[in-house]
Amino acid sequence: MSFLQTLILAFTFFWVSESALSQGQFLEGFGDFPLLEDVTEAEGAERFVFDTPAGTVAETSLISKLTPTKILNLYQENLPVFGWNCQKSSENLQCEREQSLLSLIITGSKNGSTSIRVRLEPRDAERPNP
Repeated sequence: MSFLQTLILAFTFFWVSESALSQGQFLEGFGDFPLLEDVTEAEGAERFVFDTPAGTVAETSLISKLTPTKILNLYQENLPVFGWNCQKSSENLQCEREQSLLSLIITGSKNGSTSIRVRLEPRDAERPNP
């Protein structure tokens, strides 16, 4: 990796980290999953987090005034800074890192609000149907 590439990567990391931290923080129990600007945990969301021998399993619901496309694009742009490799479809974003899978699934969009389910699980875990 060239010096310029390293410099750009470092700048991007600090810019995204600053953006995530200025909004609020990282989502508790999800490692370094940032709550980006205009994205919050849904009121009354029943977050669960537990550790298994294969890794952490966690799930919660987020809400945003952003459109589904904008939310997925923002996370697709920002999560690679934290080591995630992401693939986007029209309704979800699937990311992999080391032995973990991270899914962002649009579960609804009405009255100007978008609902998103976020799930973290070990790569080899059985996945429920969304």
